[in-house]
Amino acid sequence: MRRLVLLTVSAMLASTATMTGSPARAAPAEVALSLAAGNVASVVIGQDGRPYGTGVNLYGSLTGTGARTTLTPMSGLPSGVRAVSVAAGPTWFSLVRGSDGRVYGTGENGAGQLTGSGDVATLRPLTGMPAGVRAVDVAAGNGFTLVLGSDGVVRGTGANVSGQLTGTGNRSTLMPLVGLPAGVRATAISAGALHTLVVADNGVVYGTGLNDRSQLTGTGSRRTLTPLTGLPAGRVPVGVAAGWRHSVVLLDDGRLYGTGLNDLGQISGTGDRTTLMLMRPLTTGVTAVAISAGENHTVAIGSDGEAYAVGSNAWGQVGGIALHRVSFASITDRVTPEVVGISATNSSHTLVRTADGVARGIGRNSNNQLTARNPNLTTVVAPLGGQLLLATRRPTIRGVSRVGDVLTVDVGAWSPAATHYAYRWLRDGVVIAGATARAHRLLAADRGRHLTVEVIAAQGTYALGRARSAPSARVRYGVAPRYVRAPRPRIVGVKKVGKRLRIARLAPSGFAPAPTRLRYQWFRGAKKIRGATKATYRVTRKDRGKRLKVRIVAVRPGHLSGSLDTRRVRISRR
Repeated sequence: MRRLVLLTVSAMLASTATMTGSPARAAPAEVALSLAAGNVASVVIGQDGRPYGTGVNLYGSLTGTGARTTLTPMSGLPSGVRAVSVAAGPTWFSLVRGSDGRVYGTGENGAGQLTGSGDVATLRPLTGMPAGVRAVDVAAGNGFTLVLGSDGVVRGTGANVSGQLTGTGNRSTLMPLVGLPAGVRATAISAGALHTLVVADNGVVYGTGLNDRSQLTGTGSRRTLTPLTGLPAGRVPVGVAAGWRHSVVLLDDGRLYGTGLNDLGQISGTGDRTTLMLMRPLTTGVTAVAISAGENHTVAIGSDGEAYAVGSNAWGQVGGIALHRVSFASITDRVTPEVVGISATNSSHTLVRTADGVARGIGRNSNNQLTARNPNLTTVVAPLGGQLLLATRRPTIRGVSRVGDVLTVDVGAWSPAATHYAYRWLRDGVVIAGATARAHRLLAADRGRHLTVEVIAAQGTYALGRARSAPSARVRYGVAPRYVRAPRPRIVGVKKVGKRLRIARLAPSGFAPAPTRLRYQWFRGAKKIRGATKATYRVTRKDRGKRLKVRIVAVRPGHLSGSLDTRRVRISRR
């Protein structure tokens, strides 16, 4: 089942979860990531590019074993491959389209929906795509998989009992669906329970499979891709969404057309449809830019950045308290920022993603498909638990990289906004014991090294976010201690041979920064006196008639040394 249908065909080919239409409040592409509402599970691409799952995990449909109560990483994608879009059908398997152009699947494989044979508990590549052809869209139906290739061909594998893959017989590898005219390319796909919808670049919507409620328009099931009827002339279909027994088409002007079962208002209004007919508007002045179809409800993103829903409300999946809706109503009127992604694929819950990157849900949560942080019946769109906080702007170090100076960290920007932060400073990649404040005074041990700081961000039930700054400049020597007290030190004592001279008015605290020790060197004229390196000096015969001074050197580890010369004194000739 398609998670999100976009207003522009080129955007659909790029990603099923990136909203690049023309909503009044456009979202940054980096937060418009994919999500999929399965039957009793949800799959979400985290802001780190990894797929996460929550809910029922039969057959390893979320990889591994055991049910999930919070968004948990799914295993199996090769190193360096990011998830681009996801799909989760009404049965127990999940699909991930990777950044390498391949499709990966996990879970039940009884009908060959993951290609080959045998159930899979880790994400494994599907077979059958020709060399050089990349997957640009993926959809999951009831035991079958659809993949749209970069060559414009739709391929499918798995159950084919109703002709949803065209022809007869199940498939165990991806094989082309038949029925599109020669030279016509597919641009969008959607998988219902037992029917398939395809948008083609000739402006026609095609369908195949079960047609017991006119979900493909007209009567009689199909085993080849056949045009649906009822679309107005002069308009171009840009997206489709297939529900359990209904179908919805999004036109380039933002209007929606629906056909099939309508017992709960899933295509708005009342009464079933046997041909595509105009659905009620989302609200006055608002057009649709993205759609998705649940089991018996339909959801859309409006040009105002809100999410709208219509149809069955048995589990609160369309918001409010009515058992069902026959007109669209907003399910996100109390949610900010704007909605950039939406999914309701063959499920009784609805997922949305807002522009801050947060995945949120509403509806049935009996199996923690909306995570354990939410109630069984979630009637207000609420964040899913276990999501990562993502640094949308990297932390940066501010200050002068010099021993004795203080470096501080700008925490950067986080999506969603964090409420608490912790810090960990590192010296050439090694953690500095005790350096856990936002500010760090550079130590002698830091000299010649590069410092980084790791910021740990927290907010509510979200998983901790971590981001590391770029390295600081190499830490250089600190400033030399300078004597700042007046009057300056001077030499005192009887200035005769045999008498001892000393330094008066010398206070170590008069230096800034304070030295850890002082060194001394006495001078006779301009020359050092060998061995005269103490704070006192006994005058010798060589000093008669000479001028003496003492140089005081202030030493502080990691700093340049500071020095101070006293005024010269003349030694008596007698």
